[in-house]
Amino acid sequence: MKRAKELRIFSIAFLVVVASIAHGALTVINPGFEEPGEGKISDDFSRIPGWSQDVTADSGVEDAGAYTGLYRGFGMTTDSEIYQLLDEPIIEGATYYLKFYGMDTWSASSIVAEFYYLTNPSDPTSRSVIASQSFPVSGEWTEYILVFVPAGGQSYLGQNLGIQFSGLADGTGWYGLDEISVERIQPEYAKYPDPYDGEIDVLTDRILNWEPGIYAASHNVYFGDDQNAVENATTSSSEYKGSHDVNYWDPDPELAFVDATYYWRVDEIGTSEVWKGDVWEFTVQGHEKLETFESYLASGAKAMYSTWLDGWATHTGGAVVSPETGVVHAGKQSMELCYFNYNRDWSYWSVVKADVSKFGYPTDWTANDLSILKLWFCGDPRNEVNSKDRMYIALEDGSSNRAVVQYSGDANDIKLASWQEWQIPFDDFAGVDMTNVSKIYIGIGEEGNNSSFGGMGAVYFDDIRLYPLYEEQ
Repeated sequence: MKRAKELRIFSIAFLVVVASIAHGALTVINPGFEEPGEGKISDDFSRIPGWSQDVTADSGVEDAGAYTGLYRGFGMTTDSEIYQLLDEPIIEGATYYLKFYGMDTWSASSIVAEFYYLTNPSDPTSRSVIASQSFPVSGEWTEYILVFVPAGGQSYLGQNLGIQFSGLADGTGWYGLDEISVERIQPEYAKYPDPYDGEIDVLTDRILNWEPGIYAASHNVYFGDDQNAVENATTSSSEYKGSHDVNYWDPDPELAFVDATYYWRVDEIGTSEVWKGDVWEFTVQGHEKLETFESYLASGAKAMYSTWLDGWATHTGGAVVSPETGVVHAGKQSMELCYFNYNRDWSYWSVVKADVSKFGYPTDWTANDLSILKLWFCGDPRNEVNSKDRMYIALEDGSSNRAVVQYSGDANDIKLASWQEWQIPFDDFAGVDMTNVSKIYIGIGEEGNNSSFGGMGAVYFDDIRLYPLYEEQ
């Protein structure tokens, strides 16, 4: 299904080209406090590589409760700052991100994170703070980010950048630190990619765009499905997609309608400089999401049974549906279908049905060469199953042509407490116009059976999707 292409365009400012300086992650020594790996150190910061502290009573590293790895840093709120001077100059107009994981380990209320520089480069105690923020902490590890953009005309420009941490408490407390990193994004480089780096479920009609570097006169775009090839590509490589004077590029028809990951890079071209960009990635949604079961409530206007009409509502089958949050394939909830195939007043089979238009999806299921219906189900070992209790899917088109496809696997699969994939080629729905699908049915039992009763139980369904034939199943 084609959608209108989204496009976000950033303005470009043309300035005099300046020399390029390294861009991206900066080196933080011992960022996770894994060294020296000698057990708990609480009174001698000189033993901890990379980090310093002027006054230490009970701060250091310990091999307990780390966010990642074996060790974490910890600080007493009445001790001085834990700090490290980086081997990186402060650059005007760059954006610096100090990212860290922090927590309260005992009675700490906040962690104060700061950027600094030395007013006297030979004196580590001459730290002058240039950006500071206090972050409230809890007993759970949480990621925090301090952002700093150096202004022009400041005395600290060109000086090495430092980072430091301290804690606040009502009295004495302790705080934890782990996984500390610093990233610098410079104005000369392409940045803020759309799709964002690592984005998933990107549609194939997406236009790639970015915020350009401030000195860029043009943009060289590199694109492919091999990260190393894109990283090392030149204008002679097949990954090179040309020079562009706008900050966007349409990858169509490069994007195949399959679940695949793609990589791209934008080099900003000035009058005499080239600023090589980072490699970004995104994953294409190689399928259409027909029904995710995420939007329903247990009752009211958004009740699941208002869309998925069950036997309780229609008295046409012994099925009852409700949202389920504990047994989920993806997202936050699935559909629980309880079947009762022994009710003589109704029937000996259970079925629910939904009008496809309520999913917000077109009735034409053949766009993008779609040809396979796929869904996931999960059973329960307590389910009662006999030969009549076989799952089925039925589709009906706008002309009331209807076709039923029974589950071809073992009927006892609905007793397995694990998610199982069920895929059905469109061709199996013989006689149904797949360009005009109006209703979908999910049932358990033999339709029309009014003579022999079956069992009872619950089966969970989630993520009904449509795939093209060439999607790797």
